[in-house]
Amino acid sequence: MRILFISNTGEALSIATRLKKEGHAVTVYIHNPAFRANHDGLIAKLTMRQVRSQAENSDLVIFDMNKPAEGKHDRALQKTFGVSGDGLFGPIADALRDGGIKVVGCSAETERIELDRRRGSGVAKRAGLSMPKSFAFSSLAQGVSFLRGNAGTCWAFKPSDNQDLDLTYVEQYPEELIHKLTVQYPKRLKTGSEFILQEVIDGVEISTEAWWTGKTWTCFNHTIEDKQLMAGGYGPRVGSMNNTVWLKRKKRGLLVDMFGKLTPFIKKSGYIGPVDVNCIVSRKDKKPYFLEWTPRLGYDAIYCLLSLVRGPLGNFFDYVSGGSKKPRFAAGYASSVRLTIPPYPYEVPKLLDGMARDVEVSGDLDDLWMEDVYYQDGIRCAGADGVIGVLTGTWSTLGGSVKNVYKKAEKIKIGAYTQTRTDLGERAKAAIATLDRWGVTVD
Repeated sequence: MRILFISNTGEALSIATRLKKEGHAVTVYIHNPAFRANHDGLIAKLTMRQVRSQAENSDLVIFDMNKPAEGKHDRALQKTFGVSGDGLFGPIADALRDGGIKVVGCSAETERIELDRRRGSGVAKRAGLSMPKSFAFSSLAQGVSFLRGNAGTCWAFKPSDNQDLDLTYVEQYPEELIHKLTVQYPKRLKTGSEFILQEVIDGVEISTEAWWTGKTWTCFNHTIEDKQLMAGGYGPRVGSMNNTVWLKRKKRGLLVDMFGKLTPFIKKSGYIGPVDVNCIVSRKDKKPYFLEWTPRLGYDAIYCLLSLVRGPLGNFFDYVSGGSKKPRFAAGYASSVRLTIPPYPYEVPKLLDGMARDVEVSGDLDDLWMEDVYYQDGIRCAGADGVIGVLTGTWSTLGGSVKNVYKKAEKIKIGAYTQTRTDLGERAKAAIATLDRWGVTVD
């Protein structure tokens, strides 16, 4: 197949390089200039001038991120494809589909439900999901006023438009956010930035994912994820550090019916690809409460799922984009840890240049889904953000998949102080046991 990846910061580059090794003609366009060196020497790159022609002559185009269209650079990419809109990649994906090109991973409407939390909540309600108490605001002052009037409850601050991950903040004690919204966040958020304040629910957080092929839902799986940098749930929220993924064996259980109710929306959107819904199962009533959508690739749990695929990845992507031959999966679990080096998670150019760029990476890299790297007489860090990659391991049991990951980690050499969590699988094991005790089916 002729496959083109259109990416913001190269989130799915490791998938692209694996498809290239299988013999597919793979090219990549990376939109964010700061990440353009990622995978140099490993895969063919395109400029903005080249990308439309390549897309129109590809058998499959894969998008791995949703992003608002914010500045001249974003508008220039839209102009290249003759589209417009508030989202960057969604209108492009729709235009390619309208032109008869197979597209996985984006549409204008699914881009909106991730970036606009109010819109996403509306879709979740129509799909029958319960919602934590949530309130939307367009100024920090409004949020502060609300918090002062609702003392005694813990809230989560969630900005729209995929802003910096560490801006999402869950209060550890009531009224903690008042200080952040009055002192810290005015320095980092643009005037008029939209956000929600969501009541914190005590329970078990879990994600459920299924892939829409244009005809049916397939590849149902669950993920337990650790989002903070340090073991034990300490440090800044970085989106993902640990993951454990397993395929569902039963055609029932947590959120399965929800995907059926989502079908009319997803058909109308034109979207093809994975849809992940993150929820928290309440300790109080054992019901799932919707937290957020992730309708795209570009997150670590995808690597876990793909590591369970038996046979070529090209066959998997052919199926989920409308092909007829179903993929086969290994039984059991896949787990992963993210391997990073300083100054991650802080993207300070001077520090990245002095601490991360050109750090050597060697050893057994077969199961390392590499990200911020390039090839020049060996694998080196490209110095974009310090995320060397995501290391996966599989086994018939959860504990076995964890041991497998850490055993593989010992065979990787990184010429810098490596940052990774040491508690992979611990929260997953406890969460699965708790859900089983509550009678919530996740197998």
